[in-house]
Amino acid sequence: MAIGSLVAAIPLSSNHALIGQFYSDSLEMQDNADIKPVGVLVRDSSLTQALNAGTLRGRRGYQTSFDPNPTSLGNKRVRSFYDIFYERIHYDPAVMRLGQLLNAQTRELLVWNAYFSQRTLVSVVGTDDYGLSLGIGSVPQVYQPLQQKIYPLSVSVDGPPTINASYLFTWDNQVNTYQVTGERLVVFAFPPDPSKDFIERLKWYGTINPAYSGKEQRMSLSERPKVSYNYRVQVMDNELQRFDAIMWGWQNRAFAVPVWNSYTYTSQAIGQGTTTLFVEDTANREFAVDSVAVIFAGPEMYEAVEIQEVQADRLLLKKPVQSSWTRKVAVLPARTMRMAKDISYTGPVANFREVDMSFTAEAGEELLSIPWTTTYKGLPVMEFSPDMSGGIAGSYTRNADWEDGEYSLPLIYDHSGLGTPKQTWQFAWANYREIQQFKSLLCTLYGTTRPFWISTWAPDLTLAAPIELNSAAMYVEESLQVNMYFNRKGRSNLVIRLRNGTVYYRGILSVTPGSGVVPNSELFVLDEPIPRRILPNEVACISYLTQSRFENEAFEFIWKAQDFATMNAMIKGLTDGI
Repeated sequence: MAIGSLVAAIPLSSNHALIGQFYSDSLEMQDNADIKPVGVLVRDSSLTQALNAGTLRGRRGYQTSFDPNPTSLGNKRVRSFYDIFYERIHYDPAVMRLGQLLNAQTRELLVWNAYFSQRTLVSVVGTDDYGLSLGIGSVPQVYQPLQQKIYPLSVSVDGPPTINASYLFTWDNQVNTYQVTGERLVVFAFPPDPSKDFIERLKWYGTINPAYSGKEQRMSLSERPKVSYNYRVQVMDNELQRFDAIMWGWQNRAFAVPVWNSYTYTSQAIGQGTTTLFVEDTANREFAVDSVAVIFAGPEMYEAVEIQEVQADRLLLKKPVQSSWTRKVAVLPARTMRMAKDISYTGPVANFREVDMSFTAEAGEELLSIPWTTTYKGLPVMEFSPDMSGGIAGSYTRNADWEDGEYSLPLIYDHSGLGTPKQTWQFAWANYREIQQFKSLLCTLYGTTRPFWISTWAPDLTLAAPIELNSAAMYVEESLQVNMYFNRKGRSNLVIRLRNGTVYYRGILSVTPGSGVVPNSELFVLDEPIPRRILPNEVACISYLTQSRFENEAFEFIWKAQDFATMNAMIKGLTDGI
């Protein structure tokens, strides 16, 4: 630039030169105006290079490339709020997402002409909109500048299970496609027969590859369980008619199935139009945000609602309730499930049937997460004792091959040199929180693929002498522990339970004969001292603590009542030290 040259200088903002310019009062005229800069402060060489390279070319409101040196944007103006908001048609909401449709309802679509000129809506054509009705009225319709109109969208429960409709809005200057999505659900409001078992089944998917040594490679293929229900319903007269109609029209579609074993009650009267549902308690129930709940007074008196927020004594709803409800009406969470393709029934008379229902959740369920309180060496400890009323069953298994030569002695190949204990236990719970806590533990273990500690709950050792204060030595009655447990894998930890409820978990460092100090005894040296003196008559049970895993294909909870359930589990002891 020549010395003494005069330019009109203006500030720079980022890579843009803010151009001094007079604008028209009309925003439309601004947008189409031939904008000319008053001046910019540049170097002559930069401007020449930029013009030669064509870096300042671009469509209105944008710069397509930048010069490394400060240069003018040329004949361009900075993009403003006007460019991204006006001179177009707005639809609110941008996409109508209905979510899970449980009842007939009406939504509103707002259409706004954001042009500063008149526009004409020529036609609206719907596609795949069976069960939907958009109240456009007669067309064509004239929209004045900046005018908005609201159209009702009526949605019926009649129609395909998946809603994926589109509406083609044709204007005098453009064509827009508007989407409506959602999913229709029908509430299966027939409760289980209380005289029969209600079975809840949780299933995880994984692979377990054992080696000759007994070690296992375990891999989980699903983090969340698949939930399924099996129960019996009884229907008669009008209920039978409604049930039969549902089976004909909806058996292959999604249902909202109440979680019949997880209910609470309304704590006060609920008025029509309210969005707050007061209940007695939501703790440990399976209510969740963005899920469905059912207010249930009977197969013909119920209402499904969508949950926006879960609090200790109330559910905040996304939409108002459509009916009024009194106090002490059941409120249940619900799952989206599919019915089995084969449903069997029996009936002694024409107007009565007993039907065996089977439902499976469409996707893995995220169950309640309750922290597990007791751990040992980094793994959870199964504290629930087995229900001995039904007895216990088990087996001793070895990873060995037996080849009988018929005319010679059999050949035995013991690959691991270790036994593998298996036990089938029945668990029984009479507390809903404990049931949910056990389910939460199953989610932590991914079903069968992660290990945990479990006691044998048997008197494996008998204390022969007092354990002194802060002593790690323990004398037990002689029971071939030294001779037979030459490899202590699977028998290297124990649990000492006292009659007052105190529990100690300890590792075993060594086992030797008692050496005459205590006759007919064996000496156990523990990895940590016992912080008190223990007399033999204070001990309730000394049991081995074994790393184990579940070997169930699925976990079936048999519900007898809301707070009482049983479950049988196959537990395999691990000897691989994992």
